[in-house]
Amino acid sequence: MQELKNRIAREGKVLPGNIIKVDGFLNHRVDTGLMDRIAEEFP
Repeated sequence: MQELKNRIAREGKVLPGNIIKVDGFLNHRVDTGLMDRIAEEFP
Protein backbone atom coordinates (compact mmCIF):
# COMPACT_ATOMS: atom_id res chain seq x y z
CA MET A 1 0.00 0.00 0.00
CA GLN A 2 1.61 3.22 -1.19
CA GLU A 3 0.09 5.42 1.50
CA LEU A 4 1.69 3.29 4.23
CA LYS A 5 5.06 3.29 2.43
CA ASN A 6 4.92 7.09 2.12
CA ARG A 7 4.02 7.49 5.78
CA ILE A 8 6.88 5.23 6.91
CA ALA A 9 9.33 7.13 4.68
CA ARG A 10 8.10 10.49 5.97
CA GLU A 11 7.63 9.77 9.68
CA GLY A 12 9.52 6.57 10.46
CA LYS A 13 12.86 6.68 12.18
CA VAL A 14 15.65 4.16 11.61
CA LEU A 15 17.25 3.02 14.86
CA PRO A 16 20.51 1.11 15.33
CA GLY A 17 20.19 -2.43 13.99
CA ASN A 18 18.00 -1.22 11.09
CA ILE A 19 14.89 -1.15 13.26
CA ILE A 20 12.19 1.13 11.87
CA LYS A 21 10.32 3.04 14.58
CA VAL A 22 6.76 3.87 13.54
CA ASP A 23 5.13 4.33 16.93
CA GLY A 24 4.20 7.90 16.08
CA PHE A 25 1.32 6.72 13.89
CA LEU A 26 0.90 2.95 14.30
CA ASN A 27 1.40 2.23 17.99
CA HIS A 28 1.11 5.09 20.47
CA ARG A 29 -0.94 7.56 18.46
CA VAL A 30 -2.90 5.27 16.17
CA ASP A 31 -4.10 6.96 13.00
CA THR A 32 -7.48 5.24 12.78
CA GLY A 33 -8.15 6.47 9.26
CA LEU A 34 -4.88 4.98 8.03
CA MET A 35 -5.64 1.72 9.85
CA ASP A 36 -9.07 1.55 8.16
CA ARG A 37 -7.47 2.03 4.73
CA ILE A 38 -4.85 -0.63 5.48
CA ALA A 39 -7.61 -3.05 6.53
CA GLU A 40 -9.37 -2.51 3.20
CA GLU A 41 -6.32 -4.06 1.48
CA PHE A 42 -6.99 -7.43 3.13
CA PRO A 43 -9.74 -9.68 1.71
